[in-house]
Amino acid sequence: ELFFEVVAKHDKETLLEIIKRKIVIGSFIISDCWKAYDCLESEGYRHLTVNHSENFKDPETGAHTNSIEGTWQKIKH
Repeated sequence: ELFFEVVAKHDKETLLEIIKRKIVIGSFIISDCWKAYDCLESEGYRHLTVNHSENFKDPETGAHTNSIEGTWQKIKH
């Protein structure tokens, strides 16, 4: 499932409130390595990351954000 929400702030507290409201604990979340997402595992989510400065697909887990990046490009324009 996919959702988008406009936010005024991109900080940890704002994003975590939205994540907790919209995403079931235990769900997989795949993101980049932005520090605001560092708490997701401790909040009960299964968090996979992609370090875009090193690769576009994590070589160990296979995690990637290519699909959402493409969708995001369509929404922004």
